[in-house]
Amino acid sequence: MDLAEIVMLFLSFIVGLGVGTIFYVGLWWTILRRFSSNHFALWWWSSFIVRIVVTASVFYLIANEHVARYALILLGFMLSRKIVLTMKTSG
Repeated sequence: MDLAEIVMLFLSFIVGLGVGTIFYVGLWWTILRRFSSNHFALWWWSSFIVRIVVTASVFYLIANEHVARYALILLGFMLSRKIVLTMKTSG
């Protein structure tokens, strides 16, 4: 494994953290909108579709059919859930 592949694996993990943070903060923001909107279902479904499309697109574009990159993006994505939950419950 050369240095370029190691850098890509590291960047895959960082991208997973970033896209996961965007996904879970978007989910949190959408749930908060429930209390201030008469059209909660529209907000929820719109947010869900946008979050899924962005997440799947980033996974596909960054991983480029490399299993190790998919695994590290997914690991970063799952770790971001823990981080966002910890931040939202503590503050």
